[in-house]
Amino acid sequence: MQFQSMIFLIFFFVLCIVYYAVPGKLKKYWLLLVSWVFYLSLSFEFPFYLLAVTLFSYVMGIAIERMSHNSHRKRNLFLAFALVGTFSALAVIKYGGFFTENAARFLEILQVDPPFSKLQLVQPIGLSFFSFQAAGYLIDVYRGKRTAEKNIISYALFLSFFPIIMSGPIERSTNFLAQIDESAKIRIDTNKIRHGLLEMLYGYFLKIMVADRLNIFVNTVFSDHQAYGGVVLTLAVIAFGIQLYCDFAGISTIALGAGEVLGFSLIRNFETPYFSLSVGEFWRRWHISLSTWFRDYLYIPLGGNRKGVARKYLNLMIVFLVSGLWHGAGWSFIVWGGLHGLYQIIGGLLKPVRLKIISAFHIDPDLPGNRFLKMAFNFALINFAWLFFRAESLTQSLQIIWQSVSMWNPWELFDGTLLTLGLDWPDMMVLLLSLIILLIMSVCQYKNIDWKTNLMNQGFVFRAIVYVACITALVVFGIYGSSYSASSFIYVDF
Repeated sequence: MQFQSMIFLIFFFVLCIVYYAVPGKLKKYWLLLVSWVFYLSLSFEFPFYLLAVTLFSYVMGIAIERMSHNSHRKRNLFLAFALVGTFSALAVIKYGGFFTENAARFLEILQVDPPFSKLQLVQPIGLSFFSFQAAGYLIDVYRGKRTAEKNIISYALFLSFFPIIMSGPIERSTNFLAQIDESAKIRIDTNKIRHGLLEMLYGYFLKIMVADRLNIFVNTVFSDHQAYGGVVLTLAVIAFGIQLYCDFAGISTIALGAGEVLGFSLIRNFETPYFSLSVGEFWRRWHISLSTWFRDYLYIPLGGNRKGVARKYLNLMIVFLVSGLWHGAGWSFIVWGGLHGLYQIIGGLLKPVRLKIISAFHIDPDLPGNRFLKMAFNFALINFAWLFFRAESLTQSLQIIWQSVSMWNPWELFDGTLLTLGLDWPDMMVLLLSLIILLIMSVCQYKNIDWKTNLMNQGFVFRAIVYVACITALVVFGIYGSSYSASSFIYVDF
């Protein structure tokens, strides 16, 4: 059962009806039941991991709270034990193959036969997300930001809530768990329900109108990259950057809307990241729940920027290398994370030079033209890094870079090549129109224009026409078919 399927829509409709019909005290029990049904429909073979992380971190949270009067050293050691236990399944399943493969290669270089083979395990859906969520909860209890959750039903729902179990956002115990504790007080709020449904509708637009159509183009080029010149390859990399945003922001927006329909306020994971003027700002707008998780639970504990410039940049690089590994067990992901760290280090080191140039030439950085140039330059840096994220290997990344430089052929834009890349002319027109709509909606978000509330304030007839038109467009122009995999949300794999 996937968010894009008709089965999910029926499932969601029924669960909402029952949810608002049952007494308040039973709401979280019902949500826990349907969340586990949803998860089992996605990953029937691996419920043990979710159950194990839930029970282990639940017990560890209570134990950490009870150790509040113990020595600082004992509490630190116990927290370390709790975190190791919480991350153990993730470490073995996600990274076991990567480390055993590289260890075997190292031994072969030393002309030693490796005494082991590559470890190959299938990763359960959502493992990275609920493991990080559980770890954040344990650290919050350790820091005294909240008391340990004593109700196992509330805590289990915190980790398995169906809108976020696949791809986040990575919720905080101080936000979402606190709302679950108060879920008995939730009542029907028609404005919230309508607002949430519009949020879900926009999420579906991002996913099936934009991301999945771009996916066809991107896959066609990357599957046979040696057949294309620099222009097509560059367009494919940019298309992937937009695809990834629409794919991940799509599932996050659907989750946000579903949570709102049920009376919960989840973290907004994206705030127009491609309008950022720097890489640092990009990470304050992209995958916000993960970037703030790393900030609060890794960067600051490492010392943050409190121990000098050199230590600040070292901490920054550590965070982004770990972020790369979080996204995938491979050298390409490490390079991708390292590039983002390097961008920010270089930006920080060159800041005094930039300020001197701005002062010497009387440049106003806030002029629209200058802001646009900064935005475009930042967009180029981000997309260059996305190449390593998307490529199958470092070798393919380097080949694409070389071809883009050595085989630059602008005529590919006009000789019909673009229409041989999986999308015919009508699909191209639908994609172009969808991208224009995406740009308009993104500008509204950037300017803090709440289009959903504005639409809800219009007359019934106008609203009905807009709703019907949007739903019809999704049904008619969305990407479906026998070859379409409804599990293809990119971040489900992470």
